Amino acid sequence: MSKLKGYSLPLSPEGRANIIPAPPWYYSGTLLTVEFKANPDAVAALLPEQLEPADDPGLCTVTFADWQSCSEDKHELLDPYYAQYKEAYITIGAKYNGRDVSRCAYIWVDKDFAMFRGLVQGFPKKIGSIEITRPVDIGIGGPRIEKGGQLAANASVGGRRLMEARIQLEELTNIGSSLGRKPLHHTRHFPAIDHPGAALEELVALSIQDVEIGPIWKASAELTFFDSPTEELSALAPIEITGAYYHKIGYSFKGGQLLEKLI
Repeated sequence: MSKLKGYSLPLSPEGRANIIPAPPWYYSGTLLTVEFKANPDAVAALLPEQLEPADDPGLCTVTFADWQSCSEDKHELLDPYYAQYKEAYITIGAKYNGRDVSRCAYIWVDKDFAMFRGLVQGFPKKIGSIEITRPVDIGIGGPRIEKGGQLAANASVGGRRLMEARIQLEELTNIGSSLGRKPLHHTRHFPAIDHPGAALEELVALSIQDVEIGPIWKASAELTFFDSPTEELSALAPIEITGAYYHKIGYSFKGGQLLEKLI
């Protein structure tokens, strides 16, 4: 009997049926980010015991991202369903052993392969619907990326809108949100089959390579969270908008680092 193959489930005789192939994974995308202050106690409540609140404990970002990605052989680029996806996520700050880090607290994505890839990395991904204004270079059917350009984005789950952002581009800047420059520290968690606890729980650090960042636009912004019976966003409702940014980015993910094996 032949051994079943694949990096992820479902394993199969040839290994092509798995949801995702192994890293490296390559990403190119456009990010619309709004930086804001939330209740510091609500942010701290989202941290595992291995992490401590950041020096600016209420600082958060929400990012709406439009991605194209592929694996090593780039086969996804000729089958675009498996290359293109959108997501929306909330990032918070923290400290690990005295070092500034960040953490994705909530994230929604619109494709199954992107969700599974995120779970491998410790992103707490859920399926949702994300819409982002598409800028144009030709015609007047969309905004131009220039001073005064207006863009919007929203995320919904189950037909309910969770959050929406609107930005107006103001000027080019040399640097974006500080949270985007801090290494991500995530929890990989997988439930046990024979008891209600976890079979696997790890604190991991993610690293990216080959980073390219396009021109960064600073913007003014509006950000609104909505009530939901299945999400816990209301505790992070924006108290103050501290910045907004729009830019393109590309990078490679080739693996992470196991920091602590908790279970």
